[in-house]
Amino acid sequence: MILKKEYRRIFNSENVHWSKDTTMNYFFLKATQSCLTDMLRARGHLMLNEAYDVLGFPRTAAGAVIGWVYEEGSDFGDNFVDLGLGKCEEVGPDIPIIFNVNGNILDKLGEEP
Repeated sequence: MILKKEYRRIFNSENVHWSKDTTMNYFFLKATQSCLTDMLRARGHLMLNEAYDVLGFPRTAAGAVIGWVYEEGSDFGDNFVDLGLGKCEEVGPDIPIIFNVNGNILDKLGEEP
């Protein structure tokens, strides 16, 4: 798991999915976290840019190679997407998103035929 500043984002009023209701923001992010984990498990990998797309953040060059790999029984990663959300009571108008990415996963994707 890699926690680097360049992969962190702030979910706030500048985001298209943001709501004035902080509880709704928390539930949106929790539901999205579950959806992203389902995508990871279904495909075996997930790029950070795909998570950015779903969450309403702009894509980055790093997001094209950084991401998650699902490898059951492996120590490579967590096998789930975690946005680093705290408890609902701790959520304010600006919610920090701290992705638990595995790092550069290109070499884990295999080769195309």
